[in-house]
Amino acid sequence: MQSRILCAAAMALAVAACSKPNDANNVAAADNVAADNAAPARSSVAAPVAAEFANQVAASDRFEIESGNLAATMATSAEVRDFAKVLVTAHAQSTADLKALGESSNPPIMPNDVLDMQNDNMLVALKSAVGADFDHKFIDQQIAGHENALQLLKSYAAGGDNKALKAFASKAVPIVQDHLDKAKSLKK
Repeated sequence: MQSRILCAAAMALAVAACSKPNDANNVAAADNVAADNAAPARSSVAAPVAAEFANQVAASDRFEIESGNLAATMATSAEVRDFAKVLVTAHAQSTADLKALGESSNPPIMPNDVLDMQNDNMLVALKSAVGADFDHKFIDQQIAGHENALQLLKSYAAGGDNKALKAFASKAVPIVQDHLDKAKSLKK
């Protein structure tokens, strides 16, 4: 049961963390967020504490679900719509798994999925885009988010303070890498 929860939590964290922007790259203009966050991840970033890590993953999941739901209906490319549906499903499961993992932690961790200003601005920019511009913005956001998620997950897996979340992060890395590879393959 615990390994099932850990596996699900890892998937949830991976998927959720996919769109978490790097705070060091916070920019006011939503159109510049994806480009600014596409910088290579630094490996020397310290891992956040468990509760902060869980919050980052939960917020990332929420962003992925909301942006994925938009893309599932607004994208012009069938491939982008299909990818968006995969992200929504994976992040919804991630959120459920993260909550279960958090409840079983000692002390319990209650993930908070509140979007930061940067993710909120990215959603606003996505909602205002149409046609091929929408597809491009969505994919750019997914690439940047997944690159940041990989950095977060690798950092937490290597130096996190919660054994279960560290295992979750380790298992999530290949999932996030797969999503990143798919997003890059959709960039045209």
